[in-house]
Parts: sequence; structure tokens; C-alpha cells
Amino acid sequence: MSWGTCYKYEGYLNRIGINEIDDKRDECKKYLQCDLDELLALIVMTPPTSGVIIMPDSEPEMWNDYALRRLTELREDIQEKDRLLECLEQAIESRHENLDNLSEG
Repeated sequence: MSWGTCYKYEGYLNRIGINEIDDKRDECKKYLQCDLDELLALIVMTPPTSGVIIMPDSEPEMWNDYALRRLTELREDIQEKDRLLECLEQAIESRHENLDNLSEG
């Protein structure tokens, strides 16, 4: 059984304690902004003239395949962080209503 924080409206934050919620929210916002910045950079990036991108420690990859793969990875990361951020915000809101709305377990 894992531990975490339960909050009102049947939310659960896996492996996040009550005292860690604010720090985790700030960390999540920071990483979410990094993903959004990388997404923007990828969108405005000019493909290489050869059409092939070579990343360290990987095989050469066609630009279209690379861009599609990175966009998919970033979309999934952004969605995951956005869901976590929403749960953290709900837990903080529940805590402001009444500290008894949160319980660790």
C-alpha cells in the first residue's frame, strides 16, 4: 500500500505529504513551464536542410519523425503535469476551507 494525501472530494495525491503540497505545486508549475517553453521552441524550430536530425546517443532520425515524437511526448508530459497541478490546487483549496479536509494515509 502506498502513502499520500487524501483530500475532500475524494482526491488523492500519491506520495505527497500534507506539508509538501505547496512545494510540489511550485515545482510542478516550473516543470510545466519548461515543457511549454520546449514545445514553443520545437514549433518555431527550422528543420535541418538535410531533413535528418542527429541527437547525442541516438540514431539519426528524420526531422518529421523526430518532431512528431517530441510533440507527442511533450503533449503527454504537459497533460500529466496539468492533471497533477489541478489535484494540488484542489487540495490547497480544501485545506483553506478546513485543515481537517486533508489526511495522510
